[in-house]
Parts: sequence; C-alpha cells; structure tokens
Amino acid sequence: MLLSLPEQAAGLRGTIGLKNHYGAWAMMHMRLIGMVAGGAIVAASGCTSLVTSGEQPTGLSADVAAKAAEVADLVGGPAGFGGTLMDGYIEHMADHMGFHGAAYLADAGAEVGFELVNESDLPCTFHIAYLQSSEGLEAQLEDVVVQPGEREELELPCAEILGVGSLDEVGAVAAALEDGAAFDNRMCVPGFLNSDYACGGTYTCTLGPDTDDLDQDGDTDELIVYTSAMRGHLGTGGMMPHMGGGDAGFGGMMNNLGGPMMGGFRPYMSP
Repeated sequence: MLLSLPEQAAGLRGTIGLKNHYGAWAMMHMRLIGMVAGGAIVAASGCTSLVTSGEQPTGLSADVAAKAAEVADLVGGPAGFGGTLMDGYIEHMADHMGFHGAAYLADAGAEVGFELVNESDLPCTFHIAYLQSSEGLEAQLEDVVVQPGEREELELPCAEILGVGSLDEVGAVAAALEDGAAFDNRMCVPGFLNSDYACGGTYTCTLGPDTDDLDQDGDTDELIVYTSAMRGHLGTGGMMPHMGGGDAGFGGMMNNLGGPMMGGFRPYMSP
C-alpha cells in the first residue's frame, strides 16, 4: 500500500483489533495434533530435533520465544500484519508457539536466503529487519536495492525471525522507489524459523501489483509489498480468512502434520 508523506513521517502504528472467535476450536485441534507419537512431536526441519511434550524453553531460547510471541501477536486484525485475512493466526498459535530449546534456534554457522522481488518499473530499496539471536535480541536492519523487474537473493546469517520495515511496527516503510514513493509493511507477515523457512532455505518479499486484493481495499492494480508468509498462511484453498473454511484455512503451518508447523511453532502440551 502506498504511503502518503505524513504517513511516512508518523508511521501507521496502532493497536491491534479484536481477533475472531475461532481460538478455542483451534486450540483443541492443536492439542489433538500433539498427541501423535505418544505425546512427542517430531520436528521436520534439520534445524530442530525430537522433543517431548511439556518442554519449557530456558535461557536464550526463552528470550527468543518471548520475542517471537510479541511479534506474532501483531499479526491479524484491522491494524495488524496481514490485516483481517490473518484473523485467527494468534488464537491457534498463542499457547503452543515458541523456541523450546537450543535445537530450535538458528545455527550461528548457517545462512538463509532473503529473496527480494521488484515487479515495478523503478529501482526499489527494500528495508529488511531480522532477529539473529546469536547477535542479540534487537532487530538488525539492512537496505537492499533491487533493479526494476529483477529479483535479488541476499544471503543472511540464519535468523529466528525475518521481516520487512520492522518486526514490531505495523505500518513502517517496507520499501521505497527511486521517485520517492514509499510502501508500508502491513502485508509483510513476519516469518519464523522452522515454521515459514529453514536454515539453508529461502524467504521471499515482493513489491508487486495487489492482484488478489490482499489489503481488501478493492484496488487490484496498486503496488504493495508482501511476504511469502502472508501467502503461505492463506493456505492452498485460495483467498480466505486465515481460519475460515476447512483445513486449507490453516495455511502453510497447518496443512500437513509433518509440515512446517512441526518446527519452531510446535504444539505445546502442558504436562
């Protein structure tokens, strides 16, 4: 979504709107998943390991888990990352997401690809934000210029959270064109290690036409910036609210028991 000059100066940060009412059903669904394999969860990514139900994060893992929860809480709702299409995201994540031990953290020696796609007619500067726990709990920022019609893949040290513009400010500038036009990060749902990407994998951010009206303003010709997590969490069943209509509504995190959900955001079952 294009930002006006006053919006660029002040940002669009706001309180997160009320979520929908599907949380209880989602939590039950998650607890049923957690009963598989005698109550143990097998992590699908090479960055994770077999862990037992009821495991609590400690030390750095607990700090990263807390930060991840803060970021995830900004997803969904009229003023959140992804807008109302992501309603329900936090309900099915709330009590069972996090990094449950050192095996869930990014390998300090690994990398992750951050692919940036510019579908506009002008050079675009993307503002990347990411959390790499081995370097601290503050987001690191980096600007990358991508030429019109091109894509660039930036190799970053593997990080636990990847975002655009900001990890904790909805409405921050995600990208700007050479002519000064700026675009916010509202459709840039942050990505989480082992759920949306893996060490050695790729995460994508695109500046392109809003052909599917992700921001639901009726304009499908405007340029917006969106992430692969935004697309992934919408599911394989087409454009729908995150929790609306069948398993497809659970998106990339829920469609397959052995899929991405079995990573950093795994079902948590109390002892």
